[in-house]
Amino acid sequence: MSGLIAGGGAPRLVVTHSRSPDNRVAALARDHRIELAVAGRRELRGLAPQIRALRPEYIVSTNWRFTIPDEILEIPQKYPINVHDSLLPDYAGLSAEHWVIREGAGRTGVTVHLMTAEMDAGPIVTQWALRLDDSDTGASVARRQLERYPIVVVDAIARLETPGFAPRRVEPWRYRRYHKIIDQDRQIDWQLPPQQLLNLLRAHDAPDPGCYFTWNDQRFTVREAGFPIGSLCGAPGRVVTCGPDDLGVATGPTGHDGIAKRGLLIRVIEDVQGVRWSPSDVIPLNAQLT
Repeated sequence: MSGLIAGGGAPRLVVTHSRSPDNRVAALARDHRIELAVAGRRELRGLAPQIRALRPEYIVSTNWRFTIPDEILEIPQKYPINVHDSLLPDYAGLSAEHWVIREGAGRTGVTVHLMTAEMDAGPIVTQWALRLDDSDTGASVARRQLERYPIVVVDAIARLETPGFAPRRVEPWRYRRYHKIIDQDRQIDWQLPPQQLLNLLRAHDAPDPGCYFTWNDQRFTVREAGFPIGSLCGAPGRVVTCGPDDLGVATGPTGHDGIAKRGLLIRVIEDVQGVRWSPSDVIPLNAQLT
């Protein structure tokens, strides 16, 4: 929204989810004297007359939480378009910025597509690709994508205004859809190989709530981790080494098979009060983490 305003393309109406005083979208709309409405899933239908009265050429959806009803999608004189945080048809659905890191994807991006009744399934107007590496986190991916949003929206509208341009349709079977990540999806499964565990931790790095394990009926979030020099073997989740600055935890299949970098070094943990600890100050050698 800031990017569109700076580029001279301020919207005539902004619809947001929250009435919270720290809602930056609402504050920005008020600062620029843009008409503002607050709506959830049920209230959105009631905004149809207000939106229709504006006679919009386009409706642009970004980071909207719910499916937009047909009576809203039918209002714009030209198109309703959505900005999605992946390269569709991959990572359709929710929490895409986390899933790409969790699964070790080499790239992601931003897609602008026409909105239809089915979520993230409309013809593709434009895309922007983003390369990923081991330094990326869910937060860094989201930040880089958001910086690109106004650019791809302007590009999409320019394409749609070009005579003869046709958005690209995608066969339904090609879509890979994901659910919204909830709390239990962030619990560490020590059966996973260490690279998958590091991907999991990177995907939910701060300011995300992070990934957690339990020990002695207490919950701890892992905030810093890395690979050991050799291999840490044994029962997954068992503390194998306990040094002054880290814990070495066995991960993956049981037994020693010579795989390099087996196991994980845990360097910083956080308790439920938000206090950070060196893990060896809290958890003893041979503890079983779950």
